[in-house]
Amino acid sequence: SIGMNDLSEQIYDVKIGSDGNYYFIATMKGLNLTQLNGQPVTAYNSSLGGNDIFIFSTDCDGQIRWSQAIGGHSNDRAFNLALDNNNNVYVGANVRGGSTYSLHFSQNSADDVTPYPANPEAYKRTYILKYDNNGNFEWKKALQGSVTQANWEAYIHDIVMDSQNKLHFIVGFANGTHLDGLVTVPSTFTNYTYQYYLVKFNTATQQFDDVLLLPMTGQLEQEGKMRFAYDENSNIYYLAGMQAGNISALPTPLSYGGDAFVERSFILAFNGFNSTAGIEGSEAWRREIYTDQNPIFTHTSENRITSLHIGASSDVYVAGTFRTYAQNPLPVKVYDPSDTQVTPYIFTSGIYWNIPTLIKFSYNTNNEVSVQWAKTPTAYAA
Repeated sequence: SIGMNDLSEQIYDVKIGSDGNYYFIATMKGLNLTQLNGQPVTAYNSSLGGNDIFIFSTDCDGQIRWSQAIGGHSNDRAFNLALDNNNNVYVGANVRGGSTYSLHFSQNSADDVTPYPANPEAYKRTYILKYDNNGNFEWKKALQGSVTQANWEAYIHDIVMDSQNKLHFIVGFANGTHLDGLVTVPSTFTNYTYQYYLVKFNTATQQFDDVLLLPMTGQLEQEGKMRFAYDENSNIYYLAGMQAGNISALPTPLSYGGDAFVERSFILAFNGFNSTAGIEGSEAWRREIYTDQNPIFTHTSENRITSLHIGASSDVYVAGTFRTYAQNPLPVKVYDPSDTQVTPYIFTSGIYWNIPTLIKFSYNTNNEVSVQWAKTPTAYAA
């Protein structure tokens, strides 16, 4: 178990290495009395709160092998990790330095990024980090170029490792020049308004092999509410999650390829680099998730997709919690609002409020996609 002082913690992702060991990524909050399996561990955030990224490894019997906190001032985030063929560990980290707090990537102070304004590097928010399979820090790669407080906001979503030990991810930048000078974001993109890029990163050379500006306008949710996957067999990328917003307001409008999303939650498939099936980045298919409106705020419900997995036959599995209401318990609908030829898939669960659900999509290279089934726990009580 991970234990903090009086605050919460959560494990977000676990990978099983070819060495038979388990690799975890979590959040740890606070600074005092932080423990892993009853043993004190180093934390970096303020004693008043905030959270560090926390990675650790166990053997197959659950014995702790190593652990490492990653953090600076507050609100350091990462929601998944990736392993290469040698079980080295990669993290796409969203971190916040400070004017009094260093950014820590290992327990060796030589690896720190010291505070701003004396150190301009401390303004940067997004990194790729590498640790070996024994938890030793190897390197960090900043995704942003030169930034200040006026344009320092950026966000990296899930990272995915392919069979060639190359990382794939989506990152959003505010204005400036980023990715080692490969992209320049216009001045109209200020903090918290991002231009989104698909990136293929070579872990051996620490170079960005391919970069693509995605035809996306609006803003994606952050804080672990987006999932990202890559099907190497079909060269299709998947993005599943929500438009940005909050429970008491309409979501920020979001579109892809000029087509607006109607519902807040969606699954989007788009063509990869050097695609033979379509233009790079062009939409392959989408499905959106409808449930009845929140009866208090009367807007689209916050249906959360928490897991996205690609099967060996390019089937797509999506899991999450979909929200219906006792006042108006309409069924859940999965459909494409922009294509009237697509027959909606509708299912009822007999329950309401937050419904844990697993959906399987069948997809082939002829762009034929369908929902095969949707499952909810039969013993679940609202």
